[in-house]
Amino acid sequence: MKIHHLFIFYLLLSACTTTPPIEHQADGSYRIDKKAESSKVSVDDLKAEALKNAHDLATKEGKEVVVVKDGAVPDQKPHYNLIFRLRDPWAEEVMKSCLENMERDPALAVISKKVSLGGASDQPPSMLNNPKFPTKTEKKAIARFIELRRDCVIKADRHFERSGYPKTIIALNDLTAGSIDSLLMSLQKADLNYGRFAKLRKKITDIRAAALVNIDEALRANNSDSESRAQSFVEKAQSEMSASLPAKE
Repeated sequence: MKIHHLFIFYLLLSACTTTPPIEHQADGSYRIDKKAESSKVSVDDLKAEALKNAHDLATKEGKEVVVVKDGAVPDQKPHYNLIFRLRDPWAEEVMKSCLENMERDPALAVISKKVSLGGASDQPPSMLNNPKFPTKTEKKAIARFIELRRDCVIKADRHFERSGYPKTIIALNDLTAGSIDSLLMSLQKADLNYGRFAKLRKKITDIRAAALVNIDEALRANNSDSESRAQSFVEKAQSEMSASLPAKE
């Protein structure tokens, strides 16, 4: 019943709006311009339809939508404009998949219950609260993990660059990877116990997540100071991550 109602909604919406083809612009971006023929259709309705059109195109191309700029256009009737780009699937998924493949490496089995091989989001309470320090055998496994993880970061960076990610986001990811790499080396030297490592790792990724939201908002504004504002959030994240790392002896 819900699917049927949704279909009727889009059918009625299509009857009340002009639906021009998606315009592929010279700079590689795409533009959708929606104009309502009836005042009964709101700008939010037009936005929903435009985003659906954009995501349908992305699905067809095997890519993802990145909104460059969108908003209501001053007009007598509701009018909405969307500019977006298509990019390859998230490099973060490439990174996560790469990390998860490490679970098959027998050399890492000894630490797989103490260090999340897939990312900070996969850390259960048993990892966050583990007071133990790594043994000699575990230190060798951590060294192996550091080596494999660095290879994953390189693969993800290449994917980011090919996909046309903003330089500020690439810089933020490099900062995050470098900070976690530093934590792993501290863990390997037994300067940290497993629980302390897990908590600091989570803190680093939380800093990244907050910065990513701010950077995305700054870049979507698409005005003269968008790049400088985005860069300021990278620098703020760098300062916060540095302050979160254990002091070097």
